[in-house]
Amino acid sequence: TRSATVAVAFRMVDVRTGQIRASRQAMHSFNKSVVSGKGKLPPKGEVLNLLLRQCVDDIARMLVPHEKLVTVKFEGGTKGLNQGIELAKNGLWDKALEVWLAEVRRNPGDPRGWYNLGIAYEALEQLDKAEKAFDKAVSLKTKKLYIQALKRVRQRKRELQKLQQQLQDRTNQ
Repeated sequence: TRSATVAVAFRMVDVRTGQIRASRQAMHSFNKSVVSGKGKLPPKGEVLNLLLRQCVDDIARMLVPHEKLVTVKFEGGTKGLNQGIELAKNGLWDKALEVWLAEVRRNPGDPRGWYNLGIAYEALEQLDKAEKAFDKAVSLKTKKLYIQALKRVRQRKRELQKLQQQLQDRTNQ
């Protein structure tokens, strides 16, 4: 049996003020056994290097701005919703947005239109509008898909605010 756990913690401290700007921790574990003499355990050093690399990668992802690929599920059902979905799938987000805006004007009580509209705004980086559209969808129907979309956009907004603060702090130095 070979078991190991590696944890990496760091604090980013503003040297001018002594204020802690960020504090993060990452931890990964390994546990493998050889049963009845079958199989082979990797060397200790290899296991520790793998775990350390995983921890460092986690922390780098926390610190470095990066794009995330988000897979979304559209809500169809009406001619307008379906038309917007086809446009969006072909990367024509501005056209999909127009179609879904018309759809929510026609059917303001249908949460599917608001949800798809939120996806379009999110794809176009208009996160405040995306949040409002997802919030409207959730208020019309408490559906897990809509709630997850709202949470995703709010998290993205927090990440962008944090990045903007870091960039502002850097330019003020």
